[in-house]
Amino acid sequence: MRRTIGARVPGVWVLAAATAAFAGCGGGGGPGEVEGASHDAASRFANAGPGRDGKAKDSGRPVSLRILEPMEDQTLQTNEVRVVFRIENYELDQDPATKAGNHVHFILDNEPYIPHYDEAPFTFRDVPEGTHVIRAFPSRPWHESWKNPEAFACVTFHVGKASATNPLDMRKPMLTYSRPKGNYEGADAERVLLDFWVSNCQLSAGGFHVRYAVDGGDPTYLYEWRPVWLAGLGKGKHVVRLELLDGSGNPVGNGWNRTEREITLK
Repeated sequence: MRRTIGARVPGVWVLAAATAAFAGCGGGGGPGEVEGASHDAASRFANAGPGRDGKAKDSGRPVSLRILEPMEDQTLQTNEVRVVFRIENYELDQDPATKAGNHVHFILDNEPYIPHYDEAPFTFRDVPEGTHVIRAFPSRPWHESWKNPEAFACVTFHVGKASATNPLDMRKPMLTYSRPKGNYEGADAERVLLDFWVSNCQLSAGGFHVRYAVDGGDPTYLYEWRPVWLAGLGKGKHVVRLELLDGSGNPVGNGWNRTEREITLK
């Protein structure tokens, strides 16, 4: 069941297509509310063909992702980190004309994700010495993540030697920031996707929830795990803040459960 929710943030309209919540570790005033923002994004790729349509190969099975290398707690003697992964029930491909297609978001620590459009190993380069975390999940062509438990993969590893402490406890509730990021222009700047991954907890009224704010404005609270579409941001730089809170409204301390990203609309 899908429904559309609109909430007013100063200078911004929020357009959110709500979906069921899942848990696991290893989702100046604008013109107004737009129905089915997520569905509209999907419809752009409905006839794009396998690997470029955002659809599972078999709708009756989950899309899944596993990181095979590096292995958990492995120490590497190189700062070029090769990520070998296995994805199932989801074909990856990129349209050479539009540069869009089914892909995987790879995140090192809490850096902005890097998209990867095929099943060949992915490489992080110039990784500093110490302990690091890779988080990854499949994404649709419009960068909305798959939100079933099997779709999220995470691994802790070390370059050279381990740090004194791990940056992230993957057994505790954690938030992974995905979108928005970078620059937006033309039609892409009209509606900007806010998307994320929650692990080891379920969002609910009275329980864990997500808070976000744009440009330091009034916060919006999400009690369901769902993508959000921001409209009416206006040209220029904007700062999006996203954080995970517990049932009492307190920040959940673990890794990068509070993240800020600067984006630019042109």
